[in-house]
Amino acid sequence: MISSLRDRWWVWVAVGLTLAKLWLTQGQAIFAIGTAGHDDQLFVKLAESLVSGNWLGAYDQLTLAKGPLYSIWIALVFLIGLPLGFAQQLAYAGACAVVVRALTPLIRSGAGRLATYALLLWNPMSFEASSLGRVLRQHVSTPLALLIFAGLIALYTRRGESLRRLAPWAALLGGAVGAFWLSREDGAWIVPSIVLLGAAVIVGTVRSPAGTWRTLLRAGLLAVLCGMVPVVVVCWQNARHYHWFGTVELRASEFKDAYGALLRVRVGPEIPYVPVTRQTREAIYAVSPTFAQLRPHLDGPIGEGWAGASSYVTHLPAEERQIGGGWFMWALRDSVAAIGYCHSAGDALAFYHRLAMEVNQACDDGRLPAGPRRSGFLPPWRTGLTREWLAAALEFVDYFVSFRSFSAYPPASIGDHDALVLFSDLTRDRLAPSPALEPTPPRQ
Repeated sequence: MISSLRDRWWVWVAVGLTLAKLWLTQGQAIFAIGTAGHDDQLFVKLAESLVSGNWLGAYDQLTLAKGPLYSIWIALVFLIGLPLGFAQQLAYAGACAVVVRALTPLIRSGAGRLATYALLLWNPMSFEASSLGRVLRQHVSTPLALLIFAGLIALYTRRGESLRRLAPWAALLGGAVGAFWLSREDGAWIVPSIVLLGAAVIVGTVRSPAGTWRTLLRAGLLAVLCGMVPVVVVCWQNARHYHWFGTVELRASEFKDAYGALLRVRVGPEIPYVPVTRQTREAIYAVSPTFAQLRPHLDGPIGEGWAGASSYVTHLPAEERQIGGGWFMWALRDSVAAIGYCHSAGDALAFYHRLAMEVNQACDDGRLPAGPRRSGFLPPWRTGLTREWLAAALEFVDYFVSFRSFSAYPPASIGDHDALVLFSDLTRDRLAPSPALEPTPPRQ
């Protein structure tokens, strides 16, 4: 007994490091942005609907714009009764521990496991507060990514073991992939790591004794099943409430086709960071009756507002209505809602389908100058972009390695009193001080 405790000294040190981090991070308040209607505030409002038993609430252009998992997480943590910040740090620590457990066959020494766990646990970006101290879905997507890696590593390092030993890791892998799919729409960044680890599993299985591949195949099927369950449940709920069997509208072929059709049109001079220029929109209005319905809004107050929001990137005044790439999608969706297509996902996607058909037809028959057909949000590669990309990549590497702009201190919360009270209520946590947030009894 004493010998066993001595051999596992590193576990007790790891527990101590975990408790120390949980204690220190409890000194950090949440940086609430009550005006972030497309991010922080959206997640909190959806969580409020979930807590009230109304799924994601009444449908509008934002209801199915982002994955629901983080709002489900906020609601679950609220119902359990934990502060959101504490629960998120606990989830991250748990994911780090699972990664170390998966690496056990490769890291035999206790000191090596402790060093790996400490490196993951105390990664400064896990307690960065000036930007990640917000109510953002990175707090669930990061632990889920670690769990995906852990599942693949475990299947590789344990590929010669029985299905009974592999089943928990396969279930973990599948569940994490399904949850990750529900947390983000922009999951391309995780694909290279999954491909590399998955290839290692396949190659290792091929080189293993005969029969190993059958066990791995069964484990893989279990992972697929576990990954499908949460996705199907969310799709079913969306079909019940919004008349569309899907997870996020940004993944719907109708919306991607419509956005891709707008990107393929080439009218007037190219403007950096503006995928669909005002001149392009004017040309499309003339040939697409469906798109022309958006003109009073897309080239009116809505478009001007989003052009102003993106002006720090485009360096153009809002009055020119040149909307930056990261903002045009929201301007488009807001304009579609403004003309009345905001009652159900089925109605909205039918509108985007008509838009895609009309614009693509105009491009195909020569009424609009255009490139090849597109679907999705990646803009066409233009001259000079390679040089700009390389410069941005070097800047990112410097930012990543040097932790430039890192701060453990959250800025003051932003928003009016009612918005911040909702944050305080649903997170069960302290908010960074704000003049708008007076002491108010919780409405829990």
